[in-house]
Amino acid sequence: MKSNFAFLVGLLLLISCKNFQTVQLDLPKEAVSPNKVLGSLTSSNVLLINQGVLEDFNNDHHDWKKSSDSLKIITVGGFLTITNQSSSSEDHVSKLYFPLDFSKSSAIQINYKADSISSVPLRLALIDEQENIQILFPFQWQKESLIFPLNHREIPGYFQLNRVVQILIIPGNTGHPLIGKLYIDQIKALE
Repeated sequence: MKSNFAFLVGLLLLISCKNFQTVQLDLPKEAVSPNKVLGSLTSSNVLLINQGVLEDFNNDHHDWKKSSDSLKIITVGGFLTITNQSSSSEDHVSKLYFPLDFSKSSAIQINYKADSISSVPLRLALIDEQENIQILFPFQWQKESLIFPLNHREIPGYFQLNRVVQILIIPGNTGHPLIGKLYIDQIKALE
């Protein structure tokens, strides 16, 4: 009797599995822009993130992208290495972020080392959620760091300094690209 009951239960399970159907989700085929994804997130005050350190390149993985094949980038040994052989002065490396709030920051500091480059021409750009761009030029040239001031009175009112979603490093100044290797080991927001 027990074996008939077990056989009947097994047969019922087999029949129910046969009628089981999988559900497929209809997902949109179009790409979702970063603004749609990032727009609903709250901004993070950069001074509260790891004591203002945005990047320290302590692992060999990075999310930085290059704008052209004339730039080469790699993260190794605690540095983001940017090699520029023949790029224009508009080529750059960039990284997407969740919205960052720079409204309480006075400057951005980049610590670097360079191979046989006496002065390091470098620009920094911030892009907000509305794709407005703010180019920053270094104010202080120190031996191994550059300070890019965030002069809040000179930044246009339409630029959302509290909703920055992308940082660009542009190796060179207008008309004069940096040729050689640049090793960046830290990007930090200053109070």
